[in-house]
Amino acid sequence: MGDYNTIRGQEDRPVGKPVQEAEVRDLNEFMEQNGLTEIRIVGRRFTWTNGHTYSRIDRAIVNIVWMLQIPQLEVRVMDPGCSDHSPLSIKFEENAERESRPFKFLNHLAEHKEFLARVKEAWQKGNEQNKMKDVWCRLKRVKQSMKVLNRAEYNKVDNKISRCRQQLAEL
Repeated sequence: MGDYNTIRGQEDRPVGKPVQEAEVRDLNEFMEQNGLTEIRIVGRRFTWTNGHTYSRIDRAIVNIVWMLQIPQLEVRVMDPGCSDHSPLSIKFEENAERESRPFKFLNHLAEHKEFLARVKEAWQKGNEQNKMKDVWCRLKRVKQSMKVLNRAEYNKVDNKISRCRQQLAEL
């Protein structure tokens, strides 16, 4: 974490001289070759200014080991005070254990015989007056329906396979 004195793309310096490919190449190649990624930032969008150019040249980067061991990280870009750089602060999530895993849609759900009927049923229950909230609510219901279907049909499939193999061996 610190001052890398370079940007990664046009979004890191939208005001000021145009971004040249040579400016971003070294850091982007370094990060790609070493499997690094940036930690999500919150707070101020830019970390350095000279009064007429605003850039994001300070950052925190991590590798996959960090991401797997400490998945809930964020970097706060704080007010610069009297410096031309904004200090960075890493915030670790206090409770790193999540209550449940996020839902991931897998293609096998779309092949299930009840898939379309369940999606249609969940989608048709919308009636919010705010259109965006209505779409959001419909998507939440579809997601919940898919979680239920996945849990009922495919949860602990390795146990089901073991039981079937055992039954087959007994036959």
